Amino acid sequence: MIQILRVELKILSRLQYVVGLPTPLTFLRSLTAHLRQDAQAGPWISLAKFLLELAMLEPEIQHGFPHAYLAAGALAASLRVCGAPEKKRQELVKDVMIWPAEYSSEELLVSCEEELLQLWIRCKDEMVEFHHVFRFLEAKYSYHSRFEVAHLSPAGALKVLREEREPQDFRDFDLDWMRCGIRGSLRQCDPVA
Repeated sequence: MIQILRVELKILSRLQYVVGLPTPLTFLRSLTAHLRQDAQAGPWISLAKFLLELAMLEPEIQHGFPHAYLAAGALAASLRVCGAPEKKRQELVKDVMIWPAEYSSEELLVSCEEELLQLWIRCKDEMVEFHHVFRFLEAKYSYHSRFEVAHLSPAGALKVLREEREPQDFRDFDLDWMRCGIRGSLRQCDPVA
């Protein structure tokens, strides 16, 4: 049995076949392969890596999305925060459609993107247990070599994303009566509310 496994391993390595579970970073490399030709891609890729590292600190996000969609969500959030052309996001949606998912691929992508942006805001506002770890991650991505992406703000991107997700009928609807005088506590839970 051991000889069979050794021969199989030898064949697989000759074929340069990787045996293992692909990580979100593996998928990010695939998704950004065509972006690397773009002169503006450096900050997009760096911010996506920052968001993936941030996701590792939150198990609900890290394990709540398929790895391909976690990578795509990080890249989509990065493109949105950096103000990349809409064409880049459309290309990303097209690329991520090749990986099957239980739900609508684009809806899953947008949900992941929103979760990552919310997590980033909660970390910046020290509303998470691991905010001290976030400070080290933030410092790591504050260097010029990483395009200083930690200094960017996710709030505007999250607001735009939510506006795109809301049906037009509800955008102008005044929800103050539903808040029942607890506006302050809503703002504390969600800095973009």
